Amino acid sequence: MLRQPKRQSVTLTVIAALAGALTAGPATAATAADMRTPNGQMVETCVAGGHTDIKSFIINGLNQNDDFVVSPRRPLEGDRNATRCSTVGGMFWKGTIYVSFWDDNDINLGTRKCEVPVSQPQSTYTCTFL
Repeated sequence: MLRQPKRQSVTLTVIAALAGALTAGPATAATAADMRTPNGQMVETCVAGGHTDIKSFIINGLNQNDDFVVSPRRPLEGDRNATRCSTVGGMFWKGTIYVSFWDDNDINLGTRKCEVPVSQPQSTYTCTFL
C-alpha cells in the first residue's frame, strides 16, 4: 500500500478550497448586487415665480445604490419673477429627498421634501416648489 506524503495531501486540499471559493465568490457578489435597486431618477428642481430670495439649492437623499448622498450646490438661474428650474447632472435619486434652498448671502432659507419614484417612463423627475 502506497501512502501519499502529507505535503501533497495538504496542497491538494488547499487547491480544492481555493477553487471552490473562486467559483462561489463571484456568484455571491452578483447575488448581493442584484438585491439592490439599480434605478433612480435625475431630479429637476423648480421654484415658482416670485421666490426672488432663492439663489441656489442642495439635494440630500438616497441615490440609485441606496447610498445617502449630498449634491453640490446648484444655482437657480434666470428671471427670479418667473419659474426657474435646474438639474444636478449625473446624480440619480429615489424615495424621499430633501431640497435645501439658499439666498444670495448663503443663508439657508429652509428645506422641503419631494418623493421621487424609483422608476417612471422618463429619466428625469420634476420637483416643483410653489
